[in-house]
Amino acid sequence: MKNLKKPVISIIIPVLNEEKIINSFIARLSNNINSVPHEIIVVDGSKNSKTVRSLVDPKIMKVSSRSGRGQQLNAGAKIATGEIFLFLHVDTLLPPFAVTNICHVFKENDVGAGAFDIAIDSNKLRYKILARMISIRSHIFKTPFGDQAHFFRREYFKKIGGYKNIKLMEDLEIMRRIRKQNDSIVILKEKVHTSPRRWEQEGIIRGILRNWFIRSQYYLGVHPDRLVKYYNK
Repeated sequence: MKNLKKPVISIIIPVLNEEKIINSFIARLSNNINSVPHEIIVVDGSKNSKTVRSLVDPKIMKVSSRSGRGQQLNAGAKIATGEIFLFLHVDTLLPPFAVTNICHVFKENDVGAGAFDIAIDSNKLRYKILARMISIRSHIFKTPFGDQAHFFRREYFKKIGGYKNIKLMEDLEIMRRIRKQNDSIVILKEKVHTSPRRWEQEGIIRGILRNWFIRSQYYLGVHPDRLVKYYNK
């Protein structure tokens, strides 16, 4: 959503067949950005661009892209004008003052990239345990998932070449690449809240096992584009 001032932060949202929830998501997001000058860019990876055609707010920047989250994220970054890029999944809600906190981090620290801690938006014990496991892993290995809302200084994102144009694992790939360069990744203590809807639809055990399988295959050298068939089953 563009402000009259040059945006400080560009919020880039990749979507695929999310026309039923996109407007309510944008409304909640807009109420949580405070007064920081910003723009919101929604990047649709479907052939019919139905999600961006469903947007009711005329100030949202709309982009159509080939499917594949890495390609969609890069398509949004290509037109973004903010000094900070925040990549946000449509299942993820930012904590209060998230944008202000990101700006503060970059002002006070010499880092190029970061993410938030995570909570799963459910009171069920199994999701609290899962979120805790993800949080511990992220802090130990400094490779936060895309659900944790990656953010970058604009110049740093451009310097490292952005995300790889791959259909899956783009979030881990970019964070592993940053670590290999010995650059710092900050993980804020504030938690984003991600929806459990995919786990609810397919079953939490099946979802966890599938994700472990996909990541293990990726670490063994299988190209992410070959692993999409397992993710979409």
